[in-house]
Amino acid sequence: MEVRTWDGTAEELSAFVIAVWRESYAGRMAFPLWTADYLEWQLNFSSVEARESQLAAWCDGQLAGVLLGWNYVCRRGDRRDPAVLSSWLSVRPEFRGRGVVKAFKAEQDARMARKGHGLVFAYRYFGSEHSLSKGPTPEQLASGQWDSRRVGFWVRILSPKRASKWYLQPSQRWITLLGAPFTLNPRAAKEGSGIRPWRPEDASACVSLLRARKLECTIDWDEESLARHCSGFGRCLVMEVDGVIRGMVTWHVLTFVGAVEEPVGILDIVATEGLPKSSRRAILNAALAEMKRDGAVLALKLRTGDSSTLNMVQAGFIPWFTDSYETLHSVGSPLTPVLDRPHHVLWR
Repeated sequence: MEVRTWDGTAEELSAFVIAVWRESYAGRMAFPLWTADYLEWQLNFSSVEARESQLAAWCDGQLAGVLLGWNYVCRRGDRRDPAVLSSWLSVRPEFRGRGVVKAFKAEQDARMARKGHGLVFAYRYFGSEHSLSKGPTPEQLASGQWDSRRVGFWVRILSPKRASKWYLQPSQRWITLLGAPFTLNPRAAKEGSGIRPWRPEDASACVSLLRARKLECTIDWDEESLARHCSGFGRCLVMEVDGVIRGMVTWHVLTFVGAVEEPVGILDIVATEGLPKSSRRAILNAALAEMKRDGAVLALKLRTGDSSTLNMVQAGFIPWFTDSYETLHSVGSPLTPVLDRPHHVLWR
């Protein structure tokens, strides 16, 4: 077996990942369709450094699997560390049980170690009996280099009828239909409200806004990385108060495979602490209205304590069951646990 940097195109990568996930999970559990446009946006294929986090395993001359990563800087208090968000693990069924995942993890850690130190963030989904993910082992958690917690989502239904047909579980379908009479349409931004689409010249002000947030662990955005996140496949609304940006919401929409295929909105950043309460609801509702306009049947937001519970509930979100482990592990140095306190990461 050989693990090396992926050297194909975003289109080839998307086709491989989707084919593996369809074969493994279609009709069993929901999953996104990561298109080439999405992967190019998220993983930045034009960057040589970013490419180093895209791993491919070859066995007997065949592509056996991929493990992808998004590079970012993780800020914990005054400390900043290179980090990778590790996800999109896809191994063809005929190559499972042959040490592919173990080889991926070893190579990923080795590449981070060459930077001197670093952090690897990942999710382990346990919300379905069909999931192949496994939680961290007791030995890992006892090593002093791992942190983990159970995490779930905020869920906001946007189209009850279509969402009920999308869910695989009958109980989720019925809950959605029973809640339909109480599901309000999100309100679009009013003219003169100060809510508007993000513009490239907003990057500096938005970086300052995000760096002022009081979170134990977060992404240390800079102007370049945030501009990429807010444009292209990503969407962003900002809200100005007296000519100053005081809040922002970012998201993207991906098609998910469930009982049928439907678009789902993924909220990435909800940074509204600097706004009055009514304005917090207004910008969040404006983002939801745009998601619905783009066809999304529901919206998801990871529950990590980085957004106001009251604000989310007033916008129509409900807290769903915990169904995943967040894991953070350090390569080369001890790790102080942070995931049990408010923090912000992307769900990928």
